Amino acid sequence: MIPLRRGGGQSGSEVKRGGKQVWLLPAIAVVFVLFAAFTIGALNDMVGEGGEVPVLPESIEGDAAQQGILERRIVAEGEARPEAVRELAERRAGIGETPQWLSRLATGGADVDRVRAALDVYRTAMDEEVRRLEAGSAEEARAVNVEMGGGVFEAPRWLLQGAAEGYEAAAVQADLTVYAGMMYVVVLSLVLLAVSLAVLFWVFARARREDQKALKESEERYRLVTRATNETIWDVDLRPGGELRWHGAAESRFGYSVEEPKRGPWWEERVHPEDWGRVISSMDVVMRGDADVWTDEYRFRCGDGGYAWVVDRGYVVRDASGEPVRMIGSMADVTERRRAEEALRESEQRFRGAFASSSTGIALVGLDGRWLEVNRALCGIVGYTEEELLSKTFQDITHPDDLERDLDHVRRLISGEIENYQMEKRYLHKLGHQVWILLSVSLVRDASGEPLYFVAQVQDINDRKDLEERLAHRAFHDALTGLPNRALFVNRLEHALIRADRRDHSVAVLFVDLDDFKLINDSLGHEAGDRLLVAFAERLEDRMRVEDTAARLGGDEFTVLLEDVSDVSEPVRVAQRIVECLSEPFTIEGNEVSVSASVGIALTARGDGAVSESGDPEGATLRSEDLIRRADLAMYRVKRKGKAGYEVYDASMNDAARERLQMEGDLRRALERGEFRVHYQPQVLLKGGAPVGVEALVRWEHPERGPVSPAAFVPVAEETGLIVPIGRFVLREACRQVVEWKDASPGGFPSGGLAVGVNLSAKQFQQKDLVHDVSRVLEETGLPPGDLILEVSESVAMNDAPLTEKVMRELKSLGVRLSIDDFGTGYSSLSYLKRFPADYLKIDRSFVDGLGRDPEEAAIVSAMVNLSHDLDLKVVAEGIETTEQLDVLREMGCELGQGYHFSEPLDAAGAVSLLASTRQTMRRS
Repeated sequence: MIPLRRGGGQSGSEVKRGGKQVWLLPAIAVVFVLFAAFTIGALNDMVGEGGEVPVLPESIEGDAAQQGILERRIVAEGEARPEAVRELAERRAGIGETPQWLSRLATGGADVDRVRAALDVYRTAMDEEVRRLEAGSAEEARAVNVEMGGGVFEAPRWLLQGAAEGYEAAAVQADLTVYAGMMYVVVLSLVLLAVSLAVLFWVFARARREDQKALKESEERYRLVTRATNETIWDVDLRPGGELRWHGAAESRFGYSVEEPKRGPWWEERVHPEDWGRVISSMDVVMRGDADVWTDEYRFRCGDGGYAWVVDRGYVVRDASGEPVRMIGSMADVTERRRAEEALRESEQRFRGAFASSSTGIALVGLDGRWLEVNRALCGIVGYTEEELLSKTFQDITHPDDLERDLDHVRRLISGEIENYQMEKRYLHKLGHQVWILLSVSLVRDASGEPLYFVAQVQDINDRKDLEERLAHRAFHDALTGLPNRALFVNRLEHALIRADRRDHSVAVLFVDLDDFKLINDSLGHEAGDRLLVAFAERLEDRMRVEDTAARLGGDEFTVLLEDVSDVSEPVRVAQRIVECLSEPFTIEGNEVSVSASVGIALTARGDGAVSESGDPEGATLRSEDLIRRADLAMYRVKRKGKAGYEVYDASMNDAARERLQMEGDLRRALERGEFRVHYQPQVLLKGGAPVGVEALVRWEHPERGPVSPAAFVPVAEETGLIVPIGRFVLREACRQVVEWKDASPGGFPSGGLAVGVNLSAKQFQQKDLVHDVSRVLEETGLPPGDLILEVSESVAMNDAPLTEKVMRELKSLGVRLSIDDFGTGYSSLSYLKRFPADYLKIDRSFVDGLGRDPEEAAIVSAMVNLSHDLDLKVVAEGIETTEQLDVLREMGCELGQGYHFSEPLDAAGAVSLLASTRQTMRRS
């Protein structure tokens, strides 16, 4: 306990030291008393002996006188009576004790010797006289007296008289000596007493100094403790007129001085009125003695007028009659704790509100998998009521194929290997069907780190998974014909080449191209051309074996994969059937349409699955693209021969490869000669038609061939890597051109700036200095970063999703905007797509083309638009060519679009003229 008053008790060491000092007082007193008693006793003995000295001679003289009288009476009577003899013998005995008295004297000397000699003669005569008297002869007795002389009896008396006088003088001297000794003893005793008192005074003075030092240290510790504590220590006198005193944090915490005592109802006036009744009731319980300690939590008014929440604890001190006379205790400021508790309570209420009303399923799950709490959204996802779900575990409703993976995540989470996890899995609905969900799980632990329960968020992604499946199908299948597309065909071809190498079989690829299909499109329209392609695809599939694969690469180009080919005759027969199936015309929109096909055949050498470009089967691995290209070269041989037939690839067809090399050389020279141009296609707001930007498109003006289609040179440029310098040229030229337009007509463009979109090829995206190139171009041209939109195709983005995310974030840090181009033509992981820091999502023209005619196409585009908005992306639709397409896209909420409906790609002059005129028209309207 902290001392509540200053000057508290001594420490253990101090008490021990004080005990050692206190025992000296009674010890000295006892020694002094014993010494005084001993001294006084000795002096008394000395005085007693000195008093006996003058009495001794008188006793001897009296004995001699009495002896003489007795002797004379015996002589006078003439006989010795028995009584007289007995009396004489008693006197003899008395005289015999005289030397004993003499021996007690300290003087000694010749006088004593003479007295003793006389007494010896006297005793001898007396003994003889007594003997004769006892014999009955007084005469003989007297004769003895006469014989020994009459002086025998007188001599001792006179000698003793003289000795007594000498001894009396000696006794007087002895008394003086004794009194002097007594004075010495008294003085010595006083000195000893004075020394003892001095020692006692020194001892007690030292003890007092040590006690004062200990008291000072105790008070200092008390002050330090009261300063260091966060609590306010109080002491109140409960008697009339009593005071309340504070120590500790009263001043720093509550703004009241600790030096000034508080009197009267000072404390009561500062308790919050709403808390006063409860506080005084709880205090009365302690005052009555029904409890030992008073504790309460209430609001206390501070010096600045505000209230602080405090926890107050007090102990009552009672007098002998049991009446409370004093109360001591401590008061702690718990305002921050109360605020934290209130914030926690509000947070809990918000959590409960969000938990109950959230459209996302939320649950608390025990470590054993039991559902502890679930909200309505989760019940709706799985079809169970709350009571039904609480009686189950998450294992009960998890699809068996997903359970082990889920449990593995749970184990890693509990062990601390991961902090949380997210996964897509399937729940089993109460009605029996599976439900795809996105599960996010975290673990709640106690203060010591022990796991308590899981918090699970469950999002219904059935619609998303359906869309992914449809997009996956579209990613690997042609949207028009339903046949596998190039990606799926190449994938199957690669696996077929691996199997062929193992099984000692050959693989054949047929490249099919419809002859003069462009003429049908031009004459009957694109819709009729599409129907013809669909009809041809159906006939093509009918001529295939189950294990064969027919695919549409694009436009009017188809491919066929044949596995387990023993020799060239097998693919030749298939090619013949394809050519023959077109002998019967197609009926398109009531018109009979006849079409032929050119078929190129390429196959691997049997037994090794590999053939070099020169036809040498030794040592060169044949790639899927090589086989497709050879079939393509064979097909072009058919075209040159007159179409409507088939041709098997041989080494003489490498002319096409030489042509490709020629194309590559021309592309390199085109960069050096500046033969590339940039055209611009406007991008507009679908609501209102205001232009907000342009897309930069590269064009090649060959000095001999004239305009070369991007479809002809871009693949070659991509394959050879020349697309990187071409892309740099387009980026720099587009940025420079837009800045030039703005400088020339600052008021002729949108107030927010004119954005320019530039495509990034796969090769560019893989360049380590891409971000540096973009930054340098922006700096050189002066284009604001926000006016540049870099477009990355979906297939490029998903080729290496982690790299894509990293590069996009670095580009985003420059301030540019990003767009996912050609969305829907590749296979995107939507869970990864949402991590890309993109601003726009461009729907490929192949989806837009079917709007207004194909409900399925409309559903897919609508799902894409909704998905984009869910990912907080703006939507740009490519290839808008009709008003009907525009209206449908507007209704779906698509924000931006481009296409021939607004404008074809234009050179710089045409583009700026179109933009300016469109802005003026919109201002007038």
